Amino acid sequence: MKKPIAAFALALALAGGALLAQTLPLTQTLNLTAFVNSRYKLEMSAGSVTFTRVANPQTRPDIPQNESPISVTVKATTSRFLIFPQTINLRIEAVGTLTDPSSGTTIPVSAVTWKASGVGFVGSGTLSSGTAALLGTWNASGVYDGTITFSFRDDPNYPPGTYRLTVTLTVGAS
Repeated sequence: MKKPIAAFALALALAGGALLAQTLPLTQTLNLTAFVNSRYKLEMSAGSVTFTRVANPQTRPDIPQNESPISVTVKATTSRFLIFPQTINLRIEAVGTLTDPSSGTTIPVSAVTWKASGVGFVGSGTLSSGTAALLGTWNASGVYDGTITFSFRDDPNYPPGTYRLTVTLTVGAS
């Protein structure tokens, strides 16, 4: 009875060794994919601007913002393909109208204009709600610095109040 068990154990050991010899070294392939997408960063020196009416206007004067011009920095890394270059765009858009929360009175958003300066920044424009205006455009990755100043076109028919408006600046590729 011991001979068949010993023979079986020997056969198993030889077969196991043969299996190990056939499988070592074990090699597998790993496919690796890295998705490196375009990146954008937008930095602004201020998060708000204010305008102050100092007298009841008889005309429609442009009131400049009380603060210094807002510094804007756009940082972008985009596609380097010459066949399909990506244009980097900075857009500005108002959300709603100028509204006095206490009275509900509104002023058209078109009463606010902007002027931009810096390489690639578009000269000037009027705020619009629902339609983003081009504020700057560039054709390559880089860091782009400029400034924006806002003005408020006053009107003698605007009632006194504290009017508020949200404006968004968006950077991306087209």
